[in-house]
Amino acid sequence: MIYALKNIFVDVVLLAVSVFLTSCASSKHAEQTASQESIPSHRDTVEVEVLTPVRADTSHALSMKPAQPSKLYTVQIGAFQVKENAERWQKYAQERFHEPVRLTVEGNLYKVSVGTFPTYEEAQKFRLDIVKRYGDEYRDAWVAELKE
Repeated sequence: MIYALKNIFVDVVLLAVSVFLTSCASSKHAEQTASQESIPSHRDTVEVEVLTPVRADTSHALSMKPAQPSKLYTVQIGAFQVKENAERWQKYAQERFHEPVRLTVEGNLYKVSVGTFPTYEEAQKFRLDIVKRYGDEYRDAWVAELKE
């Protein structure tokens, strides 16, 4: 009977050890599975484009000519030798037109001109409009280039 008890005892101990070892192995397996599920198995990849700085070529910049100023045009409506006559005509034009009216002196002449136009064509159109509208008063008007 002692022999039988020893066998039972040994069987129980072996059973307990095998259960213990099996449970440890399954815990370890479960732990590995859980950690694999929470951590992605792949890593994100990032592509990086390496940029090389480029220097501007300024070797020809020194030889470039400065930009030519744009020409501007005006419509000259009169030229007078007497300053008071030119001033009277200037005042009359200022009351009539919605364009700037200038009085310039060139030699012994006082010139009265109307408007500042970016193109010859626009100045010519204005000249034709005032000749059509006011007739003989401006029939001798002409387009002139504005001087600096």
